[in-house]
Order: sequence, then structure tokens, then C-alpha cells
Amino acid sequence: MGQTVKLLRILGSPLAPSALEPVPEGEIPSLYALAAKNKIGFFFLEALKRQGKLGELEPEYEKGYTRYSETLVTAAKISKVIDSMGIEHVIFKFIKPYPSTPSDVDVLFLCSDHEYKQAVQMLLAKDYYKIGETPSQVVVYDLRGGYEAMDTRTWGGKGGGIYYIDLYKEVGASHLVYMDKEKLSKYVTEVNLNGEKIKTLKPQAELAVAVAHSMIPEQLYTLADYYVTLYYLAEASEESLSSFIDIVKENHIVLPAKSAIKITSLLHQAAHGFIPERMQEVLIRLNAKDLKRGGSLFRGDFETPYRYSISTLGRAIGEKMREGKFRKSIMVQVAAMLNPMFAKRIIDGFVWRRKRETY
Repeated sequence: MGQTVKLLRILGSPLAPSALEPVPEGEIPSLYALAAKNKIGFFFLEALKRQGKLGELEPEYEKGYTRYSETLVTAAKISKVIDSMGIEHVIFKFIKPYPSTPSDVDVLFLCSDHEYKQAVQMLLAKDYYKIGETPSQVVVYDLRGGYEAMDTRTWGGKGGGIYYIDLYKEVGASHLVYMDKEKLSKYVTEVNLNGEKIKTLKPQAELAVAVAHSMIPEQLYTLADYYVTLYYLAEASEESLSSFIDIVKENHIVLPAKSAIKITSLLHQAAHGFIPERMQEVLIRLNAKDLKRGGSLFRGDFETPYRYSISTLGRAIGEKMREGKFRKSIMVQVAAMLNPMFAKRIIDGFVWRRKRETY
């Protein structure tokens, strides 16, 4: 049995709640390392706590809980400040349907470029410090964290994560816009977390962003993607499910959605012995091919994070080319790469993404 499957059996599934397995004492360090690499480290620590096996990892658990609580304050604070400006926005890629610690706070501005620039300037005049900028976002630091704790690196920075905020003009990477924010704007909702009100996207839209984000900019499928996909689809109403399929088709991200759901389905079968009917239904509605073509997934030795192939990434980009906003962003990206320094930075970044084990 592979370590990934063992980890999934320990953390369980909302569709197989009685199948939880105990954590093997001697494998806690290696399983925690795998969970952390897959962006579900705090989820694993919660499982250890439930089984009374935190031991030497108790300080890590306390640190994770504090990070979650403080990052939530950061999210609620900036959402309230932007609300006071009368500007539409959402905190996205933040709330997960399982125990998690956000790496930072992502804010998507649902407004014009002019309003976005004005909002950023107003934030910088308040309690926020500019760390860096890319064509699609500005990174700021909440000064309640203190100047002395600020990590100003734009590459590999954001140490601690709690006070760092990505202010997105578009759902993009560099100039590439991989999700159209205007199509997402009708899925805004408000949630109450620990007494803090936060504007966010409805689950069906969050899932659509997650599968697109996993394949197009990040090129990696992690167990965080597994649990986001599994929980959201398991809990979705028929209306939400239809809405998710509509979002996927409207944004031309059918391949990323099919790929994430297929991997999730086959991992679920390897760990729990069956593919959830809900996932089979969604794959049928997305015209997915035979699920039995799973290779190492069926043998149980498939390990994560899983890197999407160059050919899969190319086909995903080919599908996105049907969308006018994406085509325009591609042309802007190509034009920008006529600058040798910018081109080198993009190429170096792509090579790094193809080599890294996680993000």
C-alpha cells in the first residue's frame, strides 16, 4: 500500500465515515511530512489529536491553530476595509471544507481596473505595506504583524503567511487570465466564521477555481485538491452540481475539472474500495472517458503531489483558447515576453514549476 492511500484511510471520506484507520505510531513523522507536502498538514494534525497521538507535534498543532485564527482576522479586516470603500470583492481560495491553515489571504476585486488601482492606493495609505506586484496582483502586508516580522521577498517569501494578502485584479498568473471574474461575480455569498463576516464565492465556484488553479498555473494535484473536490461534490445539492458544471463549461475548464475529479475518484476507490456515485455522475455529464484507465491509481501505489503532464497542460490551454478574454491575455503575455528580462523570468518560473515537488 502506498503512503498516499494510507494517509487517505487515516483522514477518511465524508462518503465512508466509518472507515477511519488508526495512525501507525512509527509512521507519524513520514505521514506528517507527506500531509504537509500535500497542503493538508493541519488536517493530519487534527486526526492525530482526535486519536490522542499528537505527542511531539502538539506545538505544530498549536501553531497551526493560531495561524488559522490570526489569518482569519487578516481576511475579515481587509474585507471590512474594502467594503467601506464600496468596492465589490471576494476572499477566495481561503475557506476549505476540512481543517486547514491558509498560506495567505487572496482577495479578488470584482470591479474595473481603475477602481482596483484606486482601492490599492487607499489600502496602502492605511495599515498595509506593498511587498511586490505582478501583472495580475499586488502583494501587501497587514502592518498589524509589525515591521520587524515582515518578509519582503517576492520569491519564496511570505514567511508565516498570517499577514500577507494577494490583491488580485484578475484570476490570473502573470498576464494570463485563467478564470473570468465577471462570470464568477454572480456566485458571491457571505459567510460567518468565528463571528467574522467574509465575502467569498459559493462552493461550486470555489471548486471550479480550485481545479483550474491546480492545473493551469500550479500544474500539481495535491491531496488538498482531493479533499476540496470530494467534500464539495459530496455536499452539493443538485442545483449546485448543475451550477458547477455550467461554470466549468462557461469558463472552458472541462479538462481541468475532469482530470481532478477522475484522480479524486480513483484515489477514493484505492483508499475506500468504491467510486462515489456523485463523481461518476459528474464525469458522465462532462463526457469523461473510461475511468478504468487508472494505471498506478488502481494498483494503490500512486503518490501525490501529482504533476500534470506537459501534454495535459497544453490541451487545457487549447481549451481555454476558445474564450476571448483568455486569448487576449495570451497575446498580452506574448507581447510582454519581447522584453528579454521578463521572458527569462517567465521561462525560469515555468522550469521551476516543472521541477518542484509542491507549492
